[in-house]
Amino acid sequence: MTSPSRTEVYKQFQTGQEKYVYFLLAASASAIGLAVQQTRVAALGWSQLPLAAAVVLWGVSFYAGCRGRSYTLSALYTNFGMLTAQDGAHPIVQQLGNHPDAIRIFTEESHKIMERQSNAAGFWTILQFRLLICGAMFYLAWHVLEMVRRVPC
Repeated sequence: MTSPSRTEVYKQFQTGQEKYVYFLLAASASAIGLAVQQTRVAALGWSQLPLAAAVVLWGVSFYAGCRGRSYTLSALYTNFGMLTAQDGAHPIVQQLGNHPDAIRIFTEESHKIMERQSNAAGFWTILQFRLLICGAMFYLAWHVLEMVRRVPC
């Protein structure tokens, strides 16, 4: 059994992870909004390709954040099912007569599924951050390009 302090630290860790993902989601959405606002009256031209790349990267970053969050929630749901099975309260385990082997097999398989879901969540969260940063680099390249274009010859 886990101690109350360990449980509290885990809850704080989980809350911090959630805030981090939502912060990155908000940053991506805000960056897209800024790009749209800055080009509201601009004519379409080749010099805006870096900005277009930035917007695409930010959009994919947003998608990656949503996918990562989805996998995290799936892992939590799987974990809940595993804990319910260990208590003998899961419908599948009850259907099998709460047999110890059924509980063990259900728990082992749930753990494997949860591990895959957690790995996928980690992948998407890392991708979310990297795409956000890459988008920022393309945005800065676009900004510098626009500054150079405004310099009189």
